[in-house]
Amino acid sequence: MKSIKTALPNVFGKTKNLQLILGVVATAAFSNNLNAQNTSYNANTIPVSGSSNCAFGLYSLLSNTTGICNTAGGFYSLNGNVGGNYNSAFGYQALYGNKVGNNTSMGFRSSYLTTTGANNTAMGYGALYNNHTGSNNTAIGYLADVGFDTLFNATAIGNGTIVNASNKIRIGDANITLIEGAVPFTPSDGRFKTNVKEEDVKGLEFIKKLRPVVYNFDTKKLTEFWTRNMPDTIRNKYINQDFTASTNIRQSGFIAQEVEQAAKEVHYNFNGLHVPESENDNYSIAYSQFVIPLVKGMQEQQKMIEDQKQMIDKLQQQINDMQKGLGSATGIGNALSVTGASMDQNVPNPFSTETVISFNLPNQIGNAYMTVYDLSGKQIKTLPISKRGASSITITSDQLEAGMYIYSIVADGKIVDSKRMVVTGK
Repeated sequence: MKSIKTALPNVFGKTKNLQLILGVVATAAFSNNLNAQNTSYNANTIPVSGSSNCAFGLYSLLSNTTGICNTAGGFYSLNGNVGGNYNSAFGYQALYGNKVGNNTSMGFRSSYLTTTGANNTAMGYGALYNNHTGSNNTAIGYLADVGFDTLFNATAIGNGTIVNASNKIRIGDANITLIEGAVPFTPSDGRFKTNVKEEDVKGLEFIKKLRPVVYNFDTKKLTEFWTRNMPDTIRNKYINQDFTASTNIRQSGFIAQEVEQAAKEVHYNFNGLHVPESENDNYSIAYSQFVIPLVKGMQEQQKMIEDQKQMIDKLQQQINDMQKGLGSATGIGNALSVTGASMDQNVPNPFSTETVISFNLPNQIGNAYMTVYDLSGKQIKTLPISKRGASSITITSDQLEAGMYIYSIVADGKIVDSKRMVVTGK
């Protein structure tokens, strides 16, 4: 066996050869190397023609031939890489089967199954293990992973987090009960908004179809759904947990499928609902997006209130005008109220068959009667009153159509009081 002293002149004697021998096993590794600028320590092999590669650990970068600028640190890390470039793998069997480039993986068997996926980042024990051909994915945390192997631009952050759709970010596993942060914002700059249409927002017609509920969410069943495409050896690490605490929480909200149906019925393209993109994806709801239809609904209600107020004010003015002219329309003088006399509001009001009006007339009153008028001032009924003191009179709807009427008590030619009553449909 050559000593390091003997081997060093053969390596460092040439000024362009930047290979670094840090172990006796590595001296043998350089025997097949045809390119400079490669570094190997205890790697058992070194790239045949690639350059600017670093391999630290037994069988790391074992298969590399033309790949450049790769760094492998750990037993079997980047073991299957042949021509992939710009990869970094640290940990036992990290990026074990990688074939292409721009992947970064740190942790025991992180990105283990990745082959042709590119531009991925994994950090943590078993992170992004299940990815095969997916690209632009990120997994940070113990067993943070993708639900199936072809996702694009998906992100999983946190212990045991599974993301199951492309262009989706998932934070935390199913046991997470609180995600807290200060002042979250959504970009909302009018300079970058196009095709703005206020009329496309649905308000009351959408809100009235929603069904608020309280429920328990089966977090174990959800985790089983997320991991159903994983090997059992990996899947069991996710599902063999105690989900009791997260499942026992009484949640308040909507059922996504019902929200979807409500939006369809009113033709509302509502982006507060995520509809599964595949059989491996799940429904989800962005409750903050419900603010928009709620605001629209409140605006619609306010418009209704204002319209009704205008109508009530108009009717009140008509009543006031009619009461002012009641004397001329009926031949009754507009006298001041009679001392000691009173008349109550009819009960019930509105009514459909009959209603009772209570009154009080002093004994000294001579002639008294009740009259009923429609809003045009036309006299509909006249009912004589013979009783004095506290008494009542019953009015039936026999001769009254649905609508509003004015009733008055007249005592000795003076109006005691006038009030409104409403007759509903029979």
